[in-house]
Amino acid sequence: MLLNRLLTAAVAIPLVLAIIFYGGNLGFFLLVLAVVGFGLYEYFSFIYPQKVNIQIIAHTILGLILPVAFYFGYPDFIVPAVAFILIFSTAFSLFRVTDPQMKAENLFTRLFGIFYVAFLLSYLIVLRKLPHGAEWVVLALAINFGTDAGAYFAGRFFGRHPLYAVISPKKTVEGAIGGIILCFVFVIIAKYVLIPELKWADVLALGLVASILAVLGDMAESLIKRGFKVKDAGGILPGHGGILDRIDSFVFSAPFIFYYAAYCL
Repeated sequence: MLLNRLLTAAVAIPLVLAIIFYGGNLGFFLLVLAVVGFGLYEYFSFIYPQKVNIQIIAHTILGLILPVAFYFGYPDFIVPAVAFILIFSTAFSLFRVTDPQMKAENLFTRLFGIFYVAFLLSYLIVLRKLPHGAEWVVLALAINFGTDAGAYFAGRFFGRHPLYAVISPKKTVEGAIGGIILCFVFVIIAKYVLIPELKWADVLALGLVASILAVLGDMAESLIKRGFKVKDAGGILPGHGGILDRIDSFVFSAPFIFYYAAYCL
C-alpha cells in the first residue's frame, strides 16, 4: 500500500505542479473543476450506492456551478449561484415523494455535500488568481500533503493514543501532532523558497491554524464515511482511495488560506 501511495504521488505531484505554474488560471480552474466533479460523484454515490441515477448526475452537475461562479465572477456570482442551487435542489426533491421524511433528509444531505465539496474547495480557484497565486496554491498543497503525510507516518510508527476512536479508530493523537509539525516544516520552507514576504508571525498563523483545519477536515470526512458505512471514498487513486480521501484536508483549510493571503498580508 505504501508503495502504491508513493508511485501515485510521484506521478500526480509533477503533473499538478505543472498545471499550477504553467496552466494559468484557466488550466488550474479546469483541474479544480475536474476534482470537484469526481468528489461530488463520490459523495453522492455514498447516498445512492446501488447504481448511478438521476440524483447523482443532477446534483453533481448542480455542484459544478459553484467553481464556475468562483472562476468567472467571485464574489458577485456566488450569491445567485447559491440561490439557484438551493431553489433547484429543493424543487427537484418535490418530484416522486413517497416518504417525506426520507426525502427531506436526503435533500439536506445532498445540499451539504454540494457546499462541503464544491463551495469550500472552489476557494483554491480564487487563491490562484491572487498575486503570487501559484505559490500560494503550492503552499496550500504543501499544508495538505504535510498534514496528511506527517499524520500517516507519525501515526504508523508512534501512534498509541486514539484521537477520536468513535469516528476513526486508526487516527491517533501522535499522528495529528506529527501532521502539524510537518506542516510547520513545509510552511517554513515556503517562506524561504516560495513566498519570502511571509513573516514569522505569518508562518505561525498559517502553520498552526491551517494544519488544525486540515486535521479537522480529515476528521470530518472520516465522520461522513463512517456515517455512510464506507471505507474509502473511491479507488481512482491507487494507495490513496478516492478524490475525497485526498482533498479532505483542503476543504477546511483552503478558505482560511485564501482569506489570509488576500487580507492579512
